[in-house]
Amino acid sequence: MAKESNTNIIIAGLLLAILMASMDNTIVATAIGTIVGELGVSATNSGLVLLPMMVGTVVTAAGGGQMLTKFKYRSIMIPTLALLVGCLLLIAIPKACRYRDAARDRTASAPAHHA
Repeated sequence: MAKESNTNIIIAGLLLAILMASMDNTIVATAIGTIVGELGVSATNSGLVLLPMMVGTVVTAAGGGQMLTKFKYRSIMIPTLALLVGCLLLIAIPKACRYRDAARDRTASAPAHHA
């Protein structure tokens, strides 16, 4: 019974990893034009600009696979999830600041209504 539940967890994890990888590829594929436009490089040189990201993806995938074979599943997943949540919170901070600054600018530039 325990063997079957472990298999189900592994299959669910693999399906989730495939979903996340496909979402990542979709985001990168749609963002390449914007990245190239922002950096001011030609479409020919966009591969060189995105090379560090692709190398990082390959190294991370290989390293993660090696770590999963050497350590327990929980000792890898719990710190990884904590790191993910921390990074998402760090990403949310500048966005919240932009919204706050935009709201402050809107109220500061709004004309005063006199009764």
